[in-house]
Amino acid sequence: MRTTTLHIDGQSFLLDPELDTASLQAEILAGSENAAFVEFSALGRGEVSVLVSPRTSARFEIADIQLDFGDDDPEHGDGGAPAQG
Repeated sequence: MRTTTLHIDGQSFLLDPELDTASLQAEILAGSENAAFVEFSALGRGEVSVLVSPRTSARFEIADIQLDFGDDDPEHGDGGAPAQG
């Protein structure tokens, strides 16, 4: 499963997989020139609105992770925790 995490000014947001990250990147870039609120959907946090300005630090991290559903119940297991490895 591919995940995208946005790190912005020391906070991390796991982005909704359906989110258009290219558009979000463009909004953040625009905000870095003229301060603006940027809104996006983050898993486990709902709708988020952050103020982006020329002093804002932002980094996108894309990772492929495998979900481990445990040995006892291959369909449900431990709720889909990321595999240790």
